[in-house]
Amino acid sequence: MPANPFDARLHLALARVLRDVDQERSEQHSASAYMEAQLVGFKADAASEPPWPIAAEPELVEAWTSGLQIRLQAQDAERVEACCPGL
Repeated sequence: MPANPFDARLHLALARVLRDVDQERSEQHSASAYMEAQLVGFKADAASEPPWPIAAEPELVEAWTSGLQIRLQAQDAERVEACCPGL
């Protein structure tokens, strides 16, 4: 699944528009926005900053950062396993 910061922003906008009209769909779009931003963060370089469509929204920055941290933790775990099997 390709990571696209514009998809995250679009889902967030749809969630806000639907908030008063259809709460369930609004929540679905909010969850999609979070997951998409998290995926963009997971695929980001460790030294990078969130792309501008994400950087303008604090909740998307939080998701992006979470995705980046998940990937960095996974890489650390792989390094430990390669260095010290069974640890």
